Amino acid sequence: MPPADPVTLNLDASSTNVGWCLAQGRRYLNSGDYRPRGETDERVTAIAFWVQDMLQAHAPDLVAIEEPTGNHLNPRTDRLLARVGGNVEGVCLTSGVPVRWVHAMKVKATGYHKNAVWDAARLVGKSSIGPDEADAIGVWQASLVIDMEVSQ
Repeated sequence: MPPADPVTLNLDASSTNVGWCLAQGRRYLNSGDYRPRGETDERVTAIAFWVQDMLQAHAPDLVAIEEPTGNHLNPRTDRLLARVGGNVEGVCLTSGVPVRWVHAMKVKATGYHKNAVWDAARLVGKSSIGPDEADAIGVWQASLVIDMEVSQ
């Protein structure tokens, strides 16, 4: 049985930037952006190590990841997003942390996403945030909705 207020690491992951939000149930803890450096393979590897470090530092009960939609009109981008997501999922699962994929439409439905950065910033008490951080905050909010739907 999961804890009453699980700690979640919520991610909007791409190969160039990872928006993240750490929360405990409905309580916001922290958020930001991680920007890996280097060529594509180096960035994908750096993201995997960064996720591993985040898991060790924060011991989340769940990692929620925004699901790549696969409609970027560029097959290379879609494959790269799937590769990053798969690597993140692999790191989480081998570390014993369950993963929840959250569809992008559920994130948008929260009202907290990359096209509503000011709303997301206000929700967490920051003066400004980037679009990927806003999406990660939306992943957190969408994950809370999923929890409510499951409990009903």
